[in-house]
Amino acid sequence: MAWAESMLVIESSGGPSIRYPWFDMVRIGVKGVSPAELPPFEESLSAFKTVHEAAMVYLNTLSDEYLLLPNKIGMNFGGSAELKNTLYHHIRHEAMHIGHIGTLCKLYGLETV
Repeated sequence: MAWAESMLVIESSGGPSIRYPWFDMVRIGVKGVSPAELPPFEESLSAFKTVHEAAMVYLNTLSDEYLLLPNKIGMNFGGSAELKNTLYHHIRHEAMHIGHIGTLCKLYGLETV
């Protein structure tokens, strides 16, 4: 989620990139990574918080007019490359993964909220 928010919110809008070395293991197109290769959960959570805080601050600097410009990553979402559609995609993307995590928790007998 940290990589996705960095790419879909910050980089797609031309903001300052936030990168972690392990982002290349979790980006689009990566087939699979051994859990041993990934950072500890605490590091991932810290990265997510850092990226999210930066994204929220940066988004507040963008005008409504700017959101109508094409995104900077050259991707089309929902039939449009407008930045606002990229941001809409990210909102849906995050919510979808929250559902995945909830389902996995239930499958493995972990308590959810």
